[in-house]
Amino acid sequence: MTSLTQGNIGTPAPQTSRQSLVDACQNPDEYPTNLPGASMSKRTLKEYQNLLESRGKTLFAQNGASTGNSSSSWTLLQEQDDQADFSSGYTKSRCSQLEELEFQLYEQKKQDPRCRLIFIQSGISNRPLGGSREMMSYLLSYHQVSPRFLDLLFLFCGGRHLPPNDNNFIHSAHFYQDNVINELCHPTRFAIPALGRSGRLLRLCYNLWAAEKNEADRGQPGWFFRQTAMYHSLDVETAKTFWINIKANGLMRRRMQQITEEEARPPSKSPKNELVSKALLNSLDLHMAAVEWSTECWPGFIRDIEDELSTIMVALANVPVGKLEEALRVNTTDLLRQIAPPVTQQDDITNPLMKVAFKSDMTESTCMPGQGLPSQDCRGIPLNRLQATVQNVTGAASEPRTSKVPVIVDPFLLLEDFRFEQLQRLTRMGARLRQTSLIMEMNLNVMLELAEFYMLLQQAYELPLGLRVKIKSGVLVFQQRVECCIKMMKLQKSRVEMLLGTVASGKILCESIMQLRNTSISQLFLIAAHQTAADMRKIADKTERQTASMHIITLVTLIFLPGTFVATFLGSGLFQWDDNDPELRFPRWKPEYFNLFAGICFPLMFLTILGWLIAYIFGTNNRRSANAMWRKKEALRTWGSVKEAMVGFWAWGKKWLTQRTEEDRIPP
Repeated sequence: MTSLTQGNIGTPAPQTSRQSLVDACQNPDEYPTNLPGASMSKRTLKEYQNLLESRGKTLFAQNGASTGNSSSSWTLLQEQDDQADFSSGYTKSRCSQLEELEFQLYEQKKQDPRCRLIFIQSGISNRPLGGSREMMSYLLSYHQVSPRFLDLLFLFCGGRHLPPNDNNFIHSAHFYQDNVINELCHPTRFAIPALGRSGRLLRLCYNLWAAEKNEADRGQPGWFFRQTAMYHSLDVETAKTFWINIKANGLMRRRMQQITEEEARPPSKSPKNELVSKALLNSLDLHMAAVEWSTECWPGFIRDIEDELSTIMVALANVPVGKLEEALRVNTTDLLRQIAPPVTQQDDITNPLMKVAFKSDMTESTCMPGQGLPSQDCRGIPLNRLQATVQNVTGAASEPRTSKVPVIVDPFLLLEDFRFEQLQRLTRMGARLRQTSLIMEMNLNVMLELAEFYMLLQQAYELPLGLRVKIKSGVLVFQQRVECCIKMMKLQKSRVEMLLGTVASGKILCESIMQLRNTSISQLFLIAAHQTAADMRKIADKTERQTASMHIITLVTLIFLPGTFVATFLGSGLFQWDDNDPELRFPRWKPEYFNLFAGICFPLMFLTILGWLIAYIFGTNNRRSANAMWRKKEALRTWGSVKEAMVGFWAWGKKWLTQRTEEDRIPP
């Protein structure tokens, strides 16, 4: 036999249980420290109280004001014991303020209903819950809810304004049980007969996650991860059950309401074991509503991800990488031939033949003797390549050299459909799938613990033997249904793991394509640089030849220039020989001719030098004026920034002084 009780029940206060409940309801803000006989230390309860007080300001709607919206109010379904048997005994009501909740729970002066369900919703999954912190504290105090339920309550995103599909949000799912059924020796220790409570309870709470799809007319379309939290307690003596369900939309409320309408309800005067067993088996159906909700969504969710991933992977697999490599292929032979020193047109035919013949000789000299084929260390060119080289060279010599306009085709048009956005989509999809795998793993753990909890009831010595016999078949059916859901979720989880591997392969392929594109672009730049270097080499060779010619011209000029100058000067008429005087040894000087030459040549030289000097001075002044204007503009711009800063500082100081003056005027 096993025990279902967790922890040690604390020592009760020296007062009646009803008075303890009254005190707890009168001070709901002290929850959970106001609970009698809590199974936690006072320090832990105080921490829960502080957390509820701090997070309750953003977790619930402000002041619990009624807005007329169903999502801002709580829905209560209650089945009273005095309803007609085998009839729909559930009454539905709403409350959005603390006074309305107090009237529904306590001020009616009636016992607790046979079954009470409270549904709490919010307008959007990441917005505050309906109601108020005061209402939640009062509800938890009145029904003496286990403090562990607060751990599930704090998982809701009220007030944090997270995106509804945030991939960085870490999800969490838990299962807690806090039973109080070991009071066989003291059955009235926590009993409140006026409310129909025996004090012996099965208490459990858990939360589950699932993916829900929004339609286009209901906000942002797509799949979103959403959770539901459940709290359940069952009195094993009076068969009274209590439920709290928290979910953003009303899906769980509608499903659970439909189950309560169709459940089997025995007459209120039936034996105790009959009432308790029916209440427990009915609660299993409500648990299955949450389990099935967390399981049924994954096939459609994974199918949509598969379709999106398939589109990306097909696009990546069909990228014409081969065509890009073919378009960017470089003939290394031609490249090496262009790197070789330039030769004349006559040597264009002889030099390649000489190189090929030389290489073939080297090949024959380095081959292994006695073998027809060259060894691995041979570096020669085979005969077929030699013949091809000769044909290419002779063909190039025989054909006329004509310039052809090349047709340029952009090879990167082949990658036009490839975008970096695909890598981002794969990254988001991978994060989404990892979240899905985590959610499934946590849901599986919660389902296993839920099934195990009810399986242990068949061996719990705290429950009567007759009750355990009555619930045995129903618990077995419940276990089978949960195991079926677990198998389905494990199957979907294996698909998620496979998709994670596909996403990883897609990211590697995507990064490889990006590296290929970058390498190809670098290759284009290298080819362009090589072409530029080849052009510069041609220019350098041409300049070298022209420089050699200029050197020759300069040398010839230096040799003949003195003689040419002397011959020109003597032949200008400044010196004349007298043919009638054969004995004249030196020609006669003609000063009048020299004066005419000097009167024309020297003024022209002076005017030329003066004109260039004026142009130089004018250009220098213009440059100086432009530089001075630029410095002036820079100085004005700098002064404008400083002035603007000073004006801003003066305005701030004036505003600060005004505020201080107004504060001083306010009386203490």
